[in-house]
Amino acid sequence: MTKRDNTIVIERNGTALPDNTNNLTPCNAINSAIKKPLIATIEFTTNYNIKLITQDNTSALPVLEAHGLAIEEAIRANIPAATALRKDEIWHKVIIHSIPTSISFNTVQSEVQDFKSGIHLCCPTGLLTTEPQLSKKSESTMVLTIVGKDAATKALTSGLSLFGRQFKVKIYLAFGPDTQCNNCLAIGHHTSKCINDTHCNLCAGEHPAYLHTCGHSDCPTKGKQCLHTTLECSNCGDSH
Repeated sequence: MTKRDNTIVIERNGTALPDNTNNLTPCNAINSAIKKPLIATIEFTTNYNIKLITQDNTSALPVLEAHGLAIEEAIRANIPAATALRKDEIWHKVIIHSIPTSISFNTVQSEVQDFKSGIHLCCPTGLLTTEPQLSKKSESTMVLTIVGKDAATKALTSGLSLFGRQFKVKIYLAFGPDTQCNNCLAIGHHTSKCINDTHCNLCAGEHPAYLHTCGHSDCPTKGKQCLHTTLECSNCGDSH
């Protein structure tokens, strides 16, 4: 069992906690509310959320299922600006195209969580269009962060129906002007979007590096640099 399996997240609205907030008071209040010492400790995150760590060998999910309402009542009385309670899960970034630029993330979040059971959005993001371009565009691409693998898979498979329209959901690929493709070794695009020929990162030849040989018949080395290899960069031709 990993620490993530033992963690319940209290999401807040992003405001700082009061200066007098401590670990012990809310922990005792929650354990008192559920009438069992199931919460071992509390941790505060950098974005002002709170993590409840359950006792060893006590999974967070059954604690939530059995005592969720009691925990919520204790939270309301002891932790200001709490907005959600959930099991700690990995976040998955996705994108949806053609979102009207007049629609905010909060509006999308409300629509998704009110009508799409099992899909929870966190981490307010926004449109990929820059501020100067927004006035010139009626639609843009929005990045969404979905909590949990199953929910992300569901969105990627079925899409999202928002505001009376069906939107296709795709995996968010992070890349920028300094990103190097692992296929062609060029700069500026993601490997999964590459349409160029494969290049070797040893000799710049048009073959994957694992098939690289030096050309010497008596050299058994394959897929890595040997004494005969002359390094060559496929972008600049230099030996690096």
